[in-house]
This record gives sequence, C-alpha cells and structure tokens, in this order.
Amino acid sequence: MSDNNYIPQKIISSPATRAKETIELVIEQITKFNHDDLIFQDDLYLAQFTQLIEIINTYQNDAQSLMLIGHNPGIENLVNYLCSQSDNPETAVTTANLFIFEYAENHFNPATGSCKLIEAIKPRELN
Repeated sequence: MSDNNYIPQKIISSPATRAKETIELVIEQITKFNHDDLIFQDDLYLAQFTQLIEIINTYQNDAQSLMLIGHNPGIENLVNYLCSQSDNPETAVTTANLFIFEYAENHFNPATGSCKLIEAIKPRELN
C-alpha cells in the first residue's frame, strides 16, 4: 500500500475481531500511520451502505484520505453503489478486500458520479 502511496490519514473501523485483524494487516503495510487516527465505531458493525455514506460524510473534513473497515453486505453494497454512480464495473467484495476510490473534486459526494475505483486489493496482496 505504501508503495502506491495509499496511506489513509484516518481509519474508521468496526470493533469486531475480524476487522481488527484486517487493521493489523493494513498497518503493517503503512509505515507512516498515526495510531491516534484509528477510530473504532460500533455502528460500522452490519451497517447498511447508506449508514456508511453518513459515516464517511462525518469524517470527510477531518482527512484527505479515509479508510473504512466494515462488514458485508453493507461494504459490498457501498462499493457497488459508488461504482454504479460512475463508469466503474460492479465488483465482488470478499473478506478483507480493500478498495481505493478517488474523487475528482477531492470531496466525497457519491451522487456526482466523479468517483473512480483506483484499485481493488486482495488480502494475499498485503503479505
């Protein structure tokens, strides 16, 4: 992740054990991450994609790059919603996948269609 300059300024995560395991894999790849910027948020557990959008909106002014670690089906629905708002193909979301999105105007607004899926990273690619 660091090799591609994918370094989140803030990580918002479900407190579930599986999510914490994913965080450990991610942080091993990010040499410059400040642990004070890791936030565990209970409502990420089994959140619907509309709730995930609200969570992103809550933190978007706090960081230029944000990582959300949650659970399916909410995360998969969010990824596919964001892809459907632009020219990105829908994609399957399996355990511990990471998806890097970029917005043209550097402001999260899923309705604009300016979202671009930069990369999908599988867990085995983190080791």
